[in-house]
Amino acid sequence: NAYNRPGIAFLAGLLIMFSIFTLAVAGLSTPDCLSAFFLFVAMYFILEKQHIAWMFIFFLLAVFTRVDNIITCFFMLTFLTFSPTWKRISKAKYLLMLTALAAAYVCIMLPVTQFGWNIFYYSRYARHIDFSRDFDHAVGFTSWLSFVYSKLVTALVSTHFTFFLFLALLVMASPAFSFRKLSFDQSFLLVLISVIFFRFLLLPDLSDRFYFGFYLVIILLLMRKFSSLILKQHY
Repeated sequence: NAYNRPGIAFLAGLLIMFSIFTLAVAGLSTPDCLSAFFLFVAMYFILEKQHIAWMFIFFLLAVFTRVDNIITCFFMLTFLTFSPTWKRISKAKYLLMLTALAAAYVCIMLPVTQFGWNIFYYSRYARHIDFSRDFDHAVGFTSWLSFVYSKLVTALVSTHFTFFLFLALLVMASPAFSFRKLSFDQSFLLVLISVIFFRFLLLPDLSDRFYFGFYLVIILLLMRKFSSLILKQHY
């Protein structure tokens, strides 16, 4: 491990694996854990190994596991392509990867349209997450606002979302913080938060299972920050 001794790294991973939010997600009969794993490994090949091919392969696997991961992949690829500090994706590669992701998305969604699902997924899925209303009717703006409010309250009291927002704030915190002088990790984190915000607008749900992969990335970013601070103190 690059940031800790092997024993400490193993113990840290074990504690995360047996933490309450991990066990809660693992206990569900959904692909969320596998989706989080693929996303986390893709992020690892951005933050640590910086390997484009493996990053993209795991992005594709994440999309095939949960189709809404295509939003995260799009935001991340766009950020990496136009980031001044991560100059490894040309515009030609960027367009090629977006085309491959779009083709994967269509291949996944077209077969399920015969069961009444919309190819845009969220617009149809949003009708089925509020059991107090008729699924056959479109979601009105008033209903959407009411649902947003209820989901925000739920996130505050029954998820770990706010705790990980606190950890994200620790990553961003700096005595000389400035949006004009963000490090790569800070910019990367802001993109993750933008993805969460955009996905929440499309589907107001902050359940841990949807953002478990994001939680793991925030932990990694926090480890990178504190390790760099310790190295600066020693040298």
